[in-house]
Amino acid sequence: MIYFLDCEFIENGTTIDLIDIGITTLNGKETYLLNWDCDYSKASDWVKENVLVNLPPKPDKPGERWLRKQDMASIIKDFVAFNSDNNKPEFWGEWCSYDWVAFCQIFGTMMDDLPSGFPMYCNDIIQFSETHLGIPANQLPPSLETPGHHNGLLGARTVKMRWAWLVSKQCGNA
Repeated sequence: MIYFLDCEFIENGTTIDLIDIGITTLNGKETYLLNWDCDYSKASDWVKENVLVNLPPKPDKPGERWLRKQDMASIIKDFVAFNSDNNKPEFWGEWCSYDWVAFCQIFGTMMDDLPSGFPMYCNDIIQFSETHLGIPANQLPPSLETPGHHNGLLGARTVKMRWAWLVSKQCGNA
């Protein structure tokens, strides 16, 4: 099964603090989780203006979508296991190096704690587009995220939409 993911995060050049993650599948199943432990005080102005202002209210304690990382890990493992047609999920993101590190850190360390069968890499639609198809990133269909409104689920939906568009280009159907 192919999974499309996107994360919003706070980073300072040393650490990546996950804010949220969205994951969607080819068949339309989705999950959207928010990191209850994220330290918003370290957010850049851009993150404050484009991500934090759009988050649902944070509850007094973890629950439902606002979760601690260990609970996020359990939900993601179950989501992938339930939706997989084999035990080798394929993950795609966009400009996804930091997203992939944030994703892997949900489980702990990449070397020791990633769930069995999960790859140690994420495919990047930008690399696919530019390197394999010769299509510059600025020629991809518009993002579903609009100025001032970014979240992991809208980002994951954008990755899926752009991936499908690129695959149609690769197959000569568009």
